[in-house]
Amino acid sequence: MVLWHLSGDAVGNHKYDKTDEQTGRLGVVASKKTGNAPVRARCKRRLRELYRLHQHELATPHDIVFVARRGLDTAKHDVILAEFLRLLREAKLLS
Repeated sequence: MVLWHLSGDAVGNHKYDKTDEQTGRLGVVASKKTGNAPVRARCKRRLRELYRLHQHELATPHDIVFVARRGLDTAKHDVILAEFLRLLREAKLLS
C-alpha cells in the first residue's frame, strides 16, 4: 500500500471549496496488476473502510490517495491496519 498526501491551494485543475476544507478527500487506486475486477474492488473497499473508521483521528482535513498493491485482498485485517496507521503516522497526518 502506498500513501500520497496532496497539499496546497489547488491540486491539478480542481479548486478547493468550503466542503473540501471541512472534510478532505480520499482517493483509492488499484491497477490491473493488483488482480481482476473483483479483487481490485475488494482492495479498494477495504482501504475505504479503514479510512472511514479512522478519519476522525486525522489532524486536519487532507487530500489522501491510497494505492493498493498485490496481496492486499488476502492480507489479514491486522496487517493492513498496521500498515495503514504506519503510513498515516509517517506522513504526520494523525492527531
